[in-house]
Amino acid sequence: MAIPDVPAAQPAPSKADRAKVLLPPKGRYRLGALLRAPNRVLHPGQLIEKELEKTAAAPKTAKEPNDQFKGTTAGIVRGLQRVKLCDVTMDDVIAGRHTPPLTLRDFEDFLCFREKSAENLYFHLWLDEYRRLYDRAPASKRSPEEVMTLGQSFKTACDTFFAQSSPLELNVPSDMRRDIDSRIASVEQASAAAPSNEAFLPPQAFDKLHDHTHELLAMSFRSFRKQVVRNADRNRGWFAMFLGILTWALGLIPTIVCCVLDKSRGWRAFGLPLWWFGTVVAVGGFGKTCLVIYLFGDNRQLYPWERQEYNDAATMSSSSEHSSVDPWNASSASEDGRSSYAAANEKRERSPPATPAFTSTLPESASRRSSQHSPLSDLGYFPLRPASASERSGSGSRSGSGSRSPTGRSSTTPGGLYFAPAAMELPKSSPTWESFTKMMSPIVARAQRDLVMTAAIYGLVVMVITGAICLAVPNRSR
Repeated sequence: MAIPDVPAAQPAPSKADRAKVLLPPKGRYRLGALLRAPNRVLHPGQLIEKELEKTAAAPKTAKEPNDQFKGTTAGIVRGLQRVKLCDVTMDDVIAGRHTPPLTLRDFEDFLCFREKSAENLYFHLWLDEYRRLYDRAPASKRSPEEVMTLGQSFKTACDTFFAQSSPLELNVPSDMRRDIDSRIASVEQASAAAPSNEAFLPPQAFDKLHDHTHELLAMSFRSFRKQVVRNADRNRGWFAMFLGILTWALGLIPTIVCCVLDKSRGWRAFGLPLWWFGTVVAVGGFGKTCLVIYLFGDNRQLYPWERQEYNDAATMSSSSEHSSVDPWNASSASEDGRSSYAAANEKRERSPPATPAFTSTLPESASRRSSQHSPLSDLGYFPLRPASASERSGSGSRSGSGSRSPTGRSSTTPGGLYFAPAAMELPKSSPTWESFTKMMSPIVARAQRDLVMTAAIYGLVVMVITGAICLAVPNRSR
């Protein structure tokens, strides 16, 4: 029987189904998009807003998935026409009030694969949900089911964020860690002495930790906002810089020819367009913004982890395996009845600090890529809400504090939350000619237009300076 008033976790999606909903669609170079480039420069984001309005107005069928890459927040985005990227808040992104590349999924990917600090986001989400469950009813009026739900949620948080063996252990100052460890230990002792007592802490006990992790998360979010404006990865950026410098150098050819052959200085003006265009391309590449991609639409290159997920989806599409793992039972009790957090802390007192769990819990073969097995298959979803009692009884025997399902754990969050082991050997950058996907945020489109216009202004300055120097160079006297 399901726990009253507590939403049950949805069945875990297969890799193929998850790819259909969560992976961004690949784009193609189209001549029509190139013809609309002037509109994107003069009215950035206008075409995206019209597309979002059209998608929002279209009738939705019951079978149609809630695809976040089709503009499900068109109404809200439409109301943010004049909002700048610096005004976008982290709370709005987490709440799902923006479209790609400003979704919770995009922010989570950035934390998982770029900064390796997804635990701060997961702790923030868990504490919000835990506080909501805790404040639902006074302590004297809680039903046994609600007490059990809070206890399971608290136990999962202890094993996830405070156990040394957890890949999502929080990185907090030692004084905060000692304080929360002592609080958790007191709850463990009280629960062992009187099992009928409530074996969990109030949300206020985590306030200091939350303030610290929220500050770290805000710093990561500022870096994330800088990344979303870029439409190219590092390799493409280096190529654009090389191409821009080469184009600028080609503009010197008319000047050199005129000097050597003693021709009219007017022929040197043929280098002006090359000096301007080469500077624009080079400055754009320095900011990881490819002018070619921009001219063909509001697009961005696929990231390395997205390429890997496409490979995973293609590999797993032929498999029909589908498992369901109980989220709240991810932290099962040990044989003597204690939680894995208590067992890990006792082990930590008797032994020296272990290596980080991200690298120590995965076998060496898990970090090698092959067509049969990919590290992304080991990603485990971190849920926010408990499953029903029937799901818990059916899957509790299979779950453990360190287990991972090949098809991923169930999730009820918009982004399908997961964590990425540090042992994953993903390239630092996508290939130069990697496919691109469409961006659906008018705010990002306006910010990207500003970058292109800034590069154009730099191009004008460099063109004037280079042109003045080249025109002043005298011809070679015979």
